[in-house]
Amino acid sequence: MIAVITADIINSTQNQDWQKAIKPSLDQFGKSPIDWSIYRGDSIQVRIENPADALMIATRLKASIRQLSKSDIRIAIGIGDETLKTASVTQNMGTAYINSGRLLEDLPQNLAIKTNWQELDLGLNAGFNLYNTLCEQWTTGMSQYVHTKLLYPNASQEELSKKLNTTQSNVSRVLSRANYNALQQYLNYYHELINSKL
Repeated sequence: MIAVITADIINSTQNQDWQKAIKPSLDQFGKSPIDWSIYRGDSIQVRIENPADALMIATRLKASIRQLSKSDIRIAIGIGDETLKTASVTQNMGTAYINSGRLLEDLPQNLAIKTNWQELDLGLNAGFNLYNTLCEQWTTGMSQYVHTKLLYPNASQEELSKKLNTTQSNVSRVLSRANYNALQQYLNYYHELINSKL
């Protein structure tokens, strides 16, 4: 089983820098076009080998985009099989791609998941609704701090302060306002829950 993220950028025409903001994150997840691709102008597809990593990757994409004023991203996570893998992720086939693509068409909120386990979907999507509400409260500055923390999860606040060119107390304050601890708890919960299903 794999996970697939299919996403599109909200207000992409109002901010032409969104690709520059998101590509460094995408490059860390693999190579284009075999692992990720930007297509149709403002859509993204990412293939994720370990489905338990999908929410962390989705959160990093959201934090990347929300560093830009008035920009956001709609994300559909699909988990399933992969029956055909090609040189381009947008040409691959399998239920992971179907689940992700169809979900994005009728996305009930800006973040949702579709798997082969209906009961799991109901619980996770209820949690995603609250999770996404927290993410949508991020300012551009909060998004930068969250993105940096996700990029260096084991870094101390002192180490993060150097990367962000600020003080340790400011890192603590901004991450607290961004509800980072609650987000991290849910990321851990998702990771363990998906791993238990695989």
